[in-house]
Amino acid sequence: DKVMRLCDTHNIPLATNLATAELLIMALDRGDFEFREAYR
Repeated sequence: DKVMRLCDTHNIPLATNLATAELLIMALDRGDFEFREAYR
């Protein structure tokens, strides 16, 4: 519960099941999170 709250507070993706983990890994590989660099 605390980890989920911390990730929510700091806008960090968190996979709570295998399907979400796979989705996040594929998104990282494709560069879908590159917008974060432009946002900073």
